[in-house]
Amino acid sequence: MKTIIPALFLVIVSIELNAQQYSHFVHYASRKNAISAVYTCEHMGFGLRYDAGFIKYGLYASATYGTYKAPKIKTMNHLKISVGVTKQIRQASIGMMHLYCFAGLKIDSYSKAIYKNPSFPFSFEVGIGTDIKDRFICGFGYDPIKSDSEIHLGLKF
Repeated sequence: MKTIIPALFLVIVSIELNAQQYSHFVHYASRKNAISAVYTCEHMGFGLRYDAGFIKYGLYASATYGTYKAPKIKTMNHLKISVGVTKQIRQASIGMMHLYCFAGLKIDSYSKAIYKNPSFPFSFEVGIGTDIKDRFICGFGYDPIKSDSEIHLGLKF
Protein backbone atom coordinates (compact mmCIF):
# COMPACT_ATOMS: atom_id res chain seq x y z
CA MET A 1 0.00 0.00 0.00
CA LYS A 2 2.88 2.37 0.82
CA THR A 3 4.40 1.83 -2.63
CA ILE A 4 1.12 2.00 -4.57
CA ILE A 5 0.25 5.57 -3.50
CA PRO A 6 3.64 7.13 -4.53
CA ALA A 7 3.59 5.11 -7.78
CA LEU A 8 0.05 6.31 -8.54
CA PHE A 9 1.11 9.89 -7.75
CA LEU A 10 4.08 9.62 -10.17
CA VAL A 11 1.85 8.22 -12.92
CA ILE A 12 -0.66 11.07 -12.52
CA VAL A 13 2.12 13.70 -12.52
CA SER A 14 3.75 12.21 -15.63
CA ILE A 15 0.39 12.16 -17.47
CA GLU A 16 -0.18 15.79 -16.51
CA LEU A 17 3.31 16.82 -17.69
CA ASN A 18 2.83 15.03 -21.01
CA ALA A 19 -0.57 16.66 -21.48
CA GLN A 20 0.83 20.15 -20.88
CA GLN A 21 3.03 20.06 -23.96
CA TYR A 22 -0.05 19.42 -26.13
CA SER A 23 -2.43 21.65 -24.19
CA HIS A 24 -2.44 24.48 -26.74
CA PHE A 25 -3.64 22.10 -29.46
CA VAL A 26 -6.45 20.84 -27.24
CA HIS A 27 -7.27 24.39 -26.22
CA TYR A 28 -7.53 25.48 -29.85
CA ALA A 29 -9.87 22.62 -30.61
CA SER A 30 -12.37 23.97 -28.09
CA ARG A 31 -12.61 27.48 -29.60
CA LYS A 32 -12.45 27.52 -33.37
CA ASN A 33 -15.12 30.05 -34.29
CA ALA A 34 -15.09 33.81 -33.80
CA ILE A 35 -17.37 36.78 -34.30
CA SER A 36 -15.94 40.26 -34.75
CA ALA A 37 -16.98 43.85 -35.12
CA VAL A 38 -15.50 45.38 -38.27
CA TYR A 39 -14.63 49.02 -38.93
CA THR A 40 -13.71 50.08 -42.46
CA CYS A 41 -11.62 53.21 -42.49
CA GLU A 42 -12.36 54.72 -45.92
CA HIS A 43 -16.14 54.88 -45.76
CA MET A 44 -16.57 54.96 -41.96
CA GLY A 45 -18.47 51.69 -42.16
CA PHE A 46 -19.33 49.18 -39.48
CA GLY A 47 -20.18 45.53 -39.83
CA LEU A 48 -19.76 41.96 -38.65
CA ARG A 49 -17.32 39.19 -39.46
CA TYR A 50 -17.66 35.48 -38.73
CA ASP A 51 -14.69 33.11 -38.74
CA ALA A 52 -15.18 29.32 -38.83
CA GLY A 53 -11.94 27.54 -38.00
CA PHE A 54 -10.74 24.07 -38.87
CA ILE A 55 -7.47 22.34 -37.98
CA LYS A 56 -5.09 24.37 -40.17
CA TYR A 57 -7.40 26.45 -42.35
CA GLY A 58 -10.67 28.28 -41.86
CA LEU A 59 -13.29 30.30 -43.67
CA TYR A 60 -14.59 33.79 -43.01
CA ALA A 61 -17.46 35.97 -44.16
CA SER A 62 -17.79 39.69 -43.56
CA ALA A 63 -20.34 42.41 -44.34
CA THR A 64 -19.99 46.16 -43.70
CA TYR A 65 -22.12 49.19 -44.46
CA GLY A 66 -20.98 52.80 -44.50
CA THR A 67 -21.38 56.21 -46.11
CA TYR A 68 -18.93 58.19 -48.23
CA LYS A 69 -19.04 61.97 -48.11
CA ALA A 70 -17.58 62.98 -51.46
CA PRO A 71 -17.39 66.60 -52.70
CA LYS A 72 -19.13 66.04 -56.07
CA ILE A 73 -21.49 63.30 -54.88
CA LYS A 74 -22.85 64.56 -51.56
CA THR A 75 -23.31 61.19 -49.85
CA MET A 76 -23.02 57.68 -51.18
CA ASN A 77 -23.90 54.47 -49.36
CA HIS A 78 -21.46 51.58 -49.61
CA LEU A 79 -22.05 47.88 -48.88
CA LYS A 80 -19.07 45.51 -48.82
CA ILE A 81 -19.38 41.72 -48.62
CA SER A 82 -16.30 39.50 -48.49
CA VAL A 83 -15.60 35.78 -48.15
CA GLY A 84 -12.27 34.05 -47.90
CA VAL A 85 -9.83 31.63 -46.29
CA THR A 86 -7.79 31.95 -43.09
CA LYS A 87 -4.60 30.06 -42.19
CA GLN A 88 -3.13 29.69 -38.72
CA ILE A 89 0.61 30.37 -38.59
CA ARG A 90 1.71 28.11 -35.72
CA GLN A 91 5.41 28.90 -36.12
CA ALA A 92 4.83 32.61 -35.52
CA SER A 93 3.52 32.37 -31.97
CA ILE A 94 4.57 35.01 -29.47
CA GLY A 95 3.69 33.96 -25.92
CA MET A 96 -0.10 33.83 -25.69
CA MET A 97 -0.63 35.33 -29.18
CA HIS A 98 -0.93 33.21 -32.31
CA LEU A 99 -0.85 34.78 -35.76
CA TYR A 100 -3.06 34.02 -38.72
CA CYS A 101 -3.34 35.38 -42.25
CA PHE A 102 -6.37 35.64 -44.50
CA ALA A 103 -7.22 36.29 -48.13
CA GLY A 104 -10.56 36.56 -49.83
CA LEU A 105 -12.78 37.95 -52.55
CA LYS A 106 -15.06 40.90 -51.99
CA ILE A 107 -17.83 42.69 -53.78
CA ASP A 108 -18.70 46.36 -53.30
CA SER A 109 -22.11 47.86 -53.94
CA TYR A 110 -22.51 51.63 -54.18
CA SER A 111 -25.75 53.63 -54.10
CA LYS A 112 -24.64 55.67 -57.13
CA ALA A 113 -22.80 54.40 -60.19
CA ILE A 114 -19.34 55.92 -60.04
CA TYR A 115 -17.42 53.39 -62.11
CA LYS A 116 -17.91 52.62 -65.81
CA ASN A 117 -16.22 49.23 -65.64
CA PRO A 118 -18.82 46.66 -64.44
CA SER A 119 -16.14 44.27 -63.12
CA PHE A 120 -14.66 46.89 -60.79
CA PRO A 121 -17.00 46.09 -57.87
CA PHE A 122 -15.14 42.77 -57.53
CA SER A 123 -11.83 42.86 -55.72
CA PHE A 124 -9.76 40.92 -53.20
CA GLU A 125 -8.35 41.56 -49.75
CA VAL A 126 -5.42 40.22 -47.77
CA GLY A 127 -4.64 40.60 -44.11
CA ILE A 128 -3.07 39.41 -40.91
CA GLY A 129 -4.36 39.02 -37.40
CA THR A 130 -3.77 37.48 -34.02
CA ASP A 131 -5.71 35.65 -31.38
CA ILE A 132 -4.83 36.54 -27.81
CA LYS A 133 -5.08 33.83 -25.14
CA ASP A 134 -7.44 31.94 -27.46
CA ARG A 135 -10.23 34.29 -26.39
CA PHE A 136 -9.90 37.57 -28.35
CA ILE A 137 -9.02 38.20 -31.99
CA CYS A 138 -7.95 41.30 -33.82
CA GLY A 139 -6.78 41.83 -37.35
CA PHE A 140 -6.12 44.21 -40.20
CA GLY A 141 -7.20 43.68 -43.82
CA TYR A 142 -6.25 45.63 -46.94
CA ASP A 143 -7.57 45.77 -50.50
CA PRO A 144 -4.65 46.76 -52.77
CA ILE A 145 -6.88 47.56 -55.78
CA LYS A 146 -9.20 50.04 -54.07
CA SER A 147 -6.89 51.03 -51.18
CA ASP A 148 -9.59 50.03 -48.71
CA SER A 149 -8.61 48.89 -45.21
CA GLU A 150 -10.48 47.34 -42.33
CA ILE A 151 -9.90 46.55 -38.68
CA HIS A 152 -11.73 43.78 -36.85
CA LEU A 153 -11.92 43.02 -33.12
CA GLY A 154 -13.84 40.12 -31.66
CA LEU A 155 -14.29 37.10 -29.43
CA LYS A 156 -13.63 33.41 -30.03
CA PHE A 157 -16.09 30.76 -28.94
